[in-house]
Amino acid sequence: MPKGVFINFMNTFIVKIFALLASMTSVLCIVAFSQTTPPRFLLATGDITSPVEVTTNKTGSVELRFRLSDTKNDGLLKFARKYSSAPDEEILVGTNALMKPGMDSKISISNAVIRVSYAASESDYARAVATSLTKK
Repeated sequence: MPKGVFINFMNTFIVKIFALLASMTSVLCIVAFSQTTPPRFLLATGDITSPVEVTTNKTGSVELRFRLSDTKNDGLLKFARKYSSAPDEEILVGTNALMKPGMDSKISISNAVIRVSYAASESDYARAVATSLTKK
């Protein structure tokens, strides 16, 4: 094989290898990005059909209680079933989270009534969430 043909072959081969590596890197970045986005369920003030009740017990923990529209309640139940094993699911009201990883909160749903309990350490945050739920 003449020297010029071999060099041409090697240049073409190297270009193909770099192109393959570049495409694999971009695919891996897309997969990594999609795996880091937690499942999210969004609520808006229009989804709430009752006033938001805020109660504080003697230990300082805060509970928010409100009723969702039937449509949003169905959506939340489907979300909960689909992502029940996901450790990082989030339920958001605007930019505030009713529930997110690392937050000391518990949520329960019964007959479209949502109860979110926050530890005393989260009481200021709970009140901010209640305010965001009532803003029109």
